Amino acid sequence: MKQFALTLCMVLLSVMFCRAQIKPLKFDKNGEFKIVQFTDVHFQYGNPASDIALKRINEVLDAEHPDLVVFTGDVVYAK
Repeated sequence: MKQFALTLCMVLLSVMFCRAQIKPLKFDKNGEFKIVQFTDVHFQYGNPASDIALKRINEVLDAEHPDLVVFTGDVVYAK
């Protein structure tokens, strides 16, 4: 089940990445373009720290309203 959930997440992330490439990137009326980067989040199913990280990510996105969000580094935890 964990492997299925991880595979599903990876497929959805891939689809979202491909869809993100369709929309041209544009500066706002002030000439600004805000990028938020999350790196090495190490999500692990059932880990309370992952729940906290997800909450913080949502808080940042709600506060900053970025034009582009980038996930880099180690996104998931695996043995």
